[in-house]
Amino acid sequence: NSVAPGLGTALGALIGGVMVHFLPAPTHFVYLFFAVAFVAQAAGVAFMAETVSPRVGAWSSLKPQFSIPSVVRRPILLAVPILLAVWSIGGLYASLVPALLRTVFGWDASLQGGIALFLLAGSGTVAVLLLRRLPARAMLKTGSAALLVGTTGIVAALAGHSAVGFLLGTLVAGAGFGVGFQGGMRTVLPLAAPHERAGV
Repeated sequence: NSVAPGLGTALGALIGGVMVHFLPAPTHFVYLFFAVAFVAQAAGVAFMAETVSPRVGAWSSLKPQFSIPSVVRRPILLAVPILLAVWSIGGLYASLVPALLRTVFGWDASLQGGIALFLLAGSGTVAVLLLRRLPARAMLKTGSAALLVGTTGIVAALAGHSAVGFLLGTLVAGAGFGVGFQGGMRTVLPLAAPHERAGV
């Protein structure tokens, strides 16, 4: 669970970038590929054995419910800023960084943009694996520091047209992306009771 989000983001970005760059019909084929994958997944789910007995109210249980129990109110105030920061940089890399790379370095937006997001999320995954034994608060501090240093390096590299600086900043910010996310989640979720975690 700790490496799945970063690993999925990294591999999805790399595979998507390669598909758009090298395969025909770049604005259509990737969607056809995912449509086929989703249909295959739906077929697989249809044949899975159900592990629980149906109960009355199953449909109403799908309605999202949000809650912040008193035990998590203070920890969530510590976690929310880093959680917003890590997914903001993830969103930046998924949306605007490909265009920045084309404008600043003349790189191919699809391929190098996918590689940049792969490096960000991939270094986050590696950092989580290496630092998984740290306490939650130490992960928050480490992730925040790495995100700050890496993002500063990225901005400086883009301003100075330094491709090497951009890649190094991406790796450092990526470590902050992964470790900061884990630190935020570990700060809050263990305090919530199992039936409260989805709402939190």
